[in-house]
Amino acid sequence: MKKNDLIVKITDGFGNQLFQYAAAYSAAKYNNMNLYIDKSQYSEKSFRKYELNSLDIKTQYADAKSISELPVFKESSFNFDSNIFNLDSSVYIEGFWQSEKYFKQYSDDIHKMYRFKNMDFINNNHYDYMMRNSNSVAIHVRTQDYLVPPDNKIHYVCTKDYYKNAIARICEVVKSPVFFVFSDNLITAQQFLDKNLEYIMVNSTGWQEDFYFMQQAKHNIIANSSFSWWAAWLNDNPDKIVIAPENWFSQNSGIDYSDVIPNDWVKVKTNC
Repeated sequence: MKKNDLIVKITDGFGNQLFQYAAAYSAAKYNNMNLYIDKSQYSEKSFRKYELNSLDIKTQYADAKSISELPVFKESSFNFDSNIFNLDSSVYIEGFWQSEKYFKQYSDDIHKMYRFKNMDFINNNHYDYMMRNSNSVAIHVRTQDYLVPPDNKIHYVCTKDYYKNAIARICEVVKSPVFFVFSDNLITAQQFLDKNLEYIMVNSTGWQEDFYFMQQAKHNIIANSSFSWWAAWLNDNPDKIVIAPENWFSQNSGIDYSDVIPNDWVKVKTNC
């Protein structure tokens, strides 16, 4: 490796991968370093898959020898750490980096890179048409993995009160909103929604369709999920309203997550 190389450890699901790469890209660009990816955490047997290769980004991968030779810079907490922009020699960085403060200055670059290279996965074009031609609101309800160990020790499923209050906030400022629901389990998701309202339950063919369609909505109500966080952040509507849960992690987690939600998004209590 050269003296100005940065290797980033990529782990977990798609949303986390996006945070990790965006922070590393920004740090590397700011510090004039070459960026490499360590994707060794993934294998054919992994529950989570490496998905960054589906995006329009130029990637270089680090080998085991190069990784072993570098000092490690670890994320100290969930709060923004400006030290990542003071790197003066080759380094291996490890963390989740869940704040737009790491990459906001290069947001145009991130928007361009975080487009799918191949759009062949889209099989439900009618959703795209409906969302573009209405005051569409994408609602994300994440349930399954947040209900079982070990995720339920840190994460929680956003409550029915959260979605009710979030929808009410939208209805105050958006004329004739049309609500599109995205979830890993559409049947379970209905338990968290007010039955007095009408919704379009988006029966997509997979996570890529969900991610793409949530970006096409005029506005977003996200879950405490990096997946819908990114869909909302990549939404190009300049007048978008993004509503997020006030508590990103469970109150028992002990994690300070104050930098996760951008300042221009609306936080709504979850009563969790």
